[in-house]
Amino acid sequence: MNRAAYLAVLPGAGTGEGHGVDLEKAGALAHCWLDGEMALVITDKSRSKIYHAIKRQLGSNGALLIAPLSGAPKFKGMAAGSTKWARHYL
Repeated sequence: MNRAAYLAVLPGAGTGEGHGVDLEKAGALAHCWLDGEMALVITDKSRSKIYHAIKRQLGSNGALLIAPLSGAPKFKGMAAGSTKWARHYL
């Protein structure tokens, strides 16, 4: 099974994690919310498949970006434990 890592950005999520999107239902094998609008996602699905699975949950009102990651990104000020999670999975 080939696994891929993506950054999922759901702008305008406000409070809560990603408009109530269930990333596991979308095909994530593992995920970590960086804040209420961004998550790191590990999946065996293609970028197109994970994009469309999340898009279906958002409906017509939500913006969405799915970007592939080749390694752990550098970031600061995100959710507690997210750097450790990224180093472990990426």
